[in-house]
Amino acid sequence: MHEAHAEEFGTAPLPCARVQSNAELATLSHFNIKHGDDMGSKTLRARLLGKHANISVLTANLGLSSAFIKTVVRSVHNGALPLKGRRFAVFVTFTEMPYLPEYIYRHLDFLNANGFNVIVVSNSKQIDEPSLQQLMFRSIAILERPNIGYDFGAYRDGVLWTFKEFGTFDQLLLTNDSVFGPMDLRSDIFKKAFAVDADIVGLLDSLEICYHFQSFWLLFNRKVIASDKFYNYWATCPYFPDKVTVVRKMETKILDYFLKMNFTGETLFQVHHVTKRAIQNFQREIDSLSISNEYEVADADAAPETTARKPRFGQHGANFRTRINYLRHVVSALNHGVPMNPSIFMWRTLLLDMNFPYIKREIFTKNSVREPNILSAYEVTASCGYPVDLITNYLRGGR
Repeated sequence: MHEAHAEEFGTAPLPCARVQSNAELATLSHFNIKHGDDMGSKTLRARLLGKHANISVLTANLGLSSAFIKTVVRSVHNGALPLKGRRFAVFVTFTEMPYLPEYIYRHLDFLNANGFNVIVVSNSKQIDEPSLQQLMFRSIAILERPNIGYDFGAYRDGVLWTFKEFGTFDQLLLTNDSVFGPMDLRSDIFKKAFAVDADIVGLLDSLEICYHFQSFWLLFNRKVIASDKFYNYWATCPYFPDKVTVVRKMETKILDYFLKMNFTGETLFQVHHVTKRAIQNFQREIDSLSISNEYEVADADAAPETTARKPRFGQHGANFRTRINYLRHVVSALNHGVPMNPSIFMWRTLLLDMNFPYIKREIFTKNSVREPNILSAYEVTASCGYPVDLITNYLRGGR
């Protein structure tokens, strides 16, 4: 491991396997390959290794001498889709169930429709056969691995596998199943992303913890991919054992790492624009709720025997005052420069005003910021064209 990179991550180097030949490489434990009926194991191994007759030459050219960094991939399944162009996407998924929820398939279909060769990396303990078949129909390969290092550990293994398989490529998207979307399959988000003149294109940035691009969607272009710094970054990434450390050491640091290497980055949605619009929307809602609450109280006072006080907001029953207090707190924090995650606090503005293509899954599963009237997220998502049954089926533990 390069010392500068090791010091930045604050961890010991990863174990490496010295390989001198393809025969040695093929015996490494992470080459436990499962194959489809249409391709035998010998053919698949030839496909994996044939492009680089000597893997030590490849790693030497990338600044890694003859060291081949191990991954924790335990099996590789051949996808059914043929290669198309030099645009790749590593899609990471994790579920406690043996089957995959259907919202994932919609996301994969969207990636395929926009010209990506999709490599699915599963951190799940197992994938049942019907789910595996669905993934095969939508990918060129499925990598199974234990959930070591969380999303960034899976990104790492997916990137290294793609390099080993194809040598280099023009574009690489890193994305995962932490979002529902796209809202509309006709979204032109990739058309906009491909037009951006930057080495790294993010979907949305954030000031939470420090300035960074949110890691559920990162697009790398040819200049950075072709640099040995890109491969070195992933080859020397450690597997951190907890999510908090992954966020602080990886998600919030990857952009800064490449900017220091003189690469450029840009997001399609900028946090300062989103924040400005969100504050305006929050204030309008505060004013509207304040007026509505006055009418509700007046009606209750006028006819107390038949009309109880109705401290409700819409059909979901969230208390007016609770909602107003929440919004005032958020507006005050934003006006005082408190960094807040726009994908969590400003999702309504992103979806309704800015045509943002995704909504974070944790809004439905956790509501970690305890936003009142969060159930309206279903209505907002449906109004944007997303099939809400994909969300409800997932939350109920179904497919």
